[in-house]
Amino acid sequence: MFNLFKKKSTPFNTGRLSPKNFSITLPFEYKAGLIFIDVEIQNRKYSFLFDTGAFSILSSVLIKRLSLEKMQENLDTVDAFSELKELPLYQLRELKIGDILFHDFQVASDDFSQNFPLSCLAFDGVLGYNFFRELIISIDYEGRTLRLSNKLSNTKEFTKIKLIQNSTQALEFFLQIEKQKVWMGLDTGSNGGLQFGDEELAQILHKKKYKSQRIIGLFSSSLSGANQQSFQDIFLLKDFSIAKQIVIDSFPISYEENSPNLAGNSFLEHFSTIIDFKHKKLYLKKRVENIRKVLENSFGFFMFWSERDGLYISAIMQDTPVYNSKLKIGDRLFSIGETETLNFTKEDYCRFSLLAQKVAYEKESSLELIVKRESKLLRISLTH
Repeated sequence: MFNLFKKKSTPFNTGRLSPKNFSITLPFEYKAGLIFIDVEIQNRKYSFLFDTGAFSILSSVLIKRLSLEKMQENLDTVDAFSELKELPLYQLRELKIGDILFHDFQVASDDFSQNFPLSCLAFDGVLGYNFFRELIISIDYEGRTLRLSNKLSNTKEFTKIKLIQNSTQALEFFLQIEKQKVWMGLDTGSNGGLQFGDEELAQILHKKKYKSQRIIGLFSSSLSGANQQSFQDIFLLKDFSIAKQIVIDSFPISYEENSPNLAGNSFLEHFSTIIDFKHKKLYLKKRVENIRKVLENSFGFFMFWSERDGLYISAIMQDTPVYNSKLKIGDRLFSIGETETLNFTKEDYCRFSLLAQKVAYEKESSLELIVKRESKLLRISLTH
């Protein structure tokens, strides 16, 4: 007899786990503010981005190597810059993390591994929320470990927060900002903090005279590659809350027109975090009593690399030493302090900028740049 009420199979609910009861703790690598874990497919290890805000994706190179079966349907996706993409779907028979086996899940395919600057990170796939739907995942940013379980651990000192599922199947919680409920995607695939795209809220924050900074130029990237020339306003929020339960003293939030609302690792790392995907609950515990972060006190320039221009100034932040100097977007960098950058390769940029754990000159009180503009060399001295 047919079950007329059986739930329709979709890319989001296919697959099963074994064993039925499990709890494992595994280390992760924290690279460029992103979480990477080792997975095993067909007896080989691969590096995957742990991404609570995305559907699972494998590079097209890996799809070909594994000879995966292509599905008839495609998947519509939206990246961190609201770019729409239709991706082909494939059947992945088995993936292993520790002692947990993931059977018959679907994955999308994309050429993200070829997109610069994300290619600097050299990973093979994205482990996304369709793999997590039966899991309870604890993230220890300080200890660099993930705990995957099907049972909830002790949450006595944690605050429980309700999550909702948005139209793309990702989970969201809300921030209470100026009497407005702002739903934020729970996104470990973002190395940023808080971002939103609601112009009305941006106008309210301007009207309330929140302290802010504006960045103009090219300053961020996603799976699709670098963003286009644009601007970003960064507001310093004061005394707002997570779901009216956890009060944050101060924290920056970035506004880009029409961007999705996201909470990334630079925000989540201030908490011990447990995500119960099955029951749509988030458990948070502050790592320090008062979370009080201010706007960046930097020299105010951003760098990018291209085959044609080498290392160049890609964006400038207003009301900073660079903004008040003669430096311009597009200036080619010959040197930064004691570091010669004229002959920087793509690999040099990866090590120096994206993969660097810290930038040495950020804490300096003064910095000298030599740049080339057209046929002229300019020496620019910056001081805080």
